[in-house]
Amino acid sequence: MLSDLAHIKVSVGIPSTIIDTTLDQKLVQCLVAADRCAKNYVHRSLELEPYILEFPWQGNGPDLPLLQRPIRCVLARGDLTANSTTISNITASAQYSAASILSGMPVAVSGSVQPASLRTAIPPFTTISNLSPATSPTSVTMSNAATASGTGVPLIFGLDVYIDFSGNYGFGINAFRNGPNSSSRLYAGLDYAPKVDQPDGSSKSGLLVLLGQCGYGGGLWSLAPLGGGFGGISGYGPYGGPLTQAMPPVWPTYPGAVCITYAAGVGAGGAAAPSAAQPLGGTLADDTTIPSDLTGVVTALACWIFGSIDSGAVQTQSESFQGYARNLADAAKDGLEKAGPLASVRDVLTRYQEVPF
Repeated sequence: MLSDLAHIKVSVGIPSTIIDTTLDQKLVQCLVAADRCAKNYVHRSLELEPYILEFPWQGNGPDLPLLQRPIRCVLARGDLTANSTTISNITASAQYSAASILSGMPVAVSGSVQPASLRTAIPPFTTISNLSPATSPTSVTMSNAATASGTGVPLIFGLDVYIDFSGNYGFGINAFRNGPNSSSRLYAGLDYAPKVDQPDGSSKSGLLVLLGQCGYGGGLWSLAPLGGGFGGISGYGPYGGPLTQAMPPVWPTYPGAVCITYAAGVGAGGAAAPSAAQPLGGTLADDTTIPSDLTGVVTALACWIFGSIDSGAVQTQSESFQGYARNLADAAKDGLEKAGPLASVRDVLTRYQEVPF
């Protein structure tokens, strides 16, 4: 979640120095409702988290928009050992930070690796299952063992792309695992790259750019006839298009042919939602990168919901709501969409609002 119990308790006037748990459960319920309302209003999730098996629908251009943004991948180097699930001696590259690596992220070898045979050292659809240490890890455990050894191998955490014209949204036979080297994987920096538009190396636009150096998957030309292009569209790489000039690469529009696993979100270190193990939810991490304005407005919205509760029911709203009671979610939603006490909350959330593309 974007805020936690400690923030809302201070906001409603219960200092941390006072031990008072009588309202904790009610405050957490208000916080959960506020967190959900805020995310519904902006039409997307906001915490950094992995998204597995997205099949983008909008191709036929060099840029492919993903459903969640900003895309947050991490370029790094690490040591691989054949038949081992451990990546050791991880060091982030340039403006990237190892603190953005989290459990569940996909991991792959970058297309810039030398020798090129190391590109397949990490099997398809491999994810991170454990971090050591938990923050800014220097080593991680993978869901699959490496098939080759290498020192200082260029890696990409948080983004992995596949094309398979028989993939059929993952329902095809051996979907997205066909072609040369037993994979239809594309390689970052060789076949594709996220459109980096932020100083921290993230992609606020959420666009993937298809490159044209060598065709899909570092040489997957065998997936389509020469000169015919991919997916029935001519003009890929050196083949197809006019005799005098090759046409630029475009993402295929063939349904279910592109599969992407990636990580996206505005910041990491959000609070865990309430569960059986943690009925009051978790706390924001000390080093959270969740923007403070989001934490502030979710806390304010939770306080507003708390103030609208009378014996567990939503009070009758103002005349602008036609004078009838509504449930918490509807009341908060109307409060965000209309002028009133939540206007400042709405103004902040609007900056994060997703729009259809």
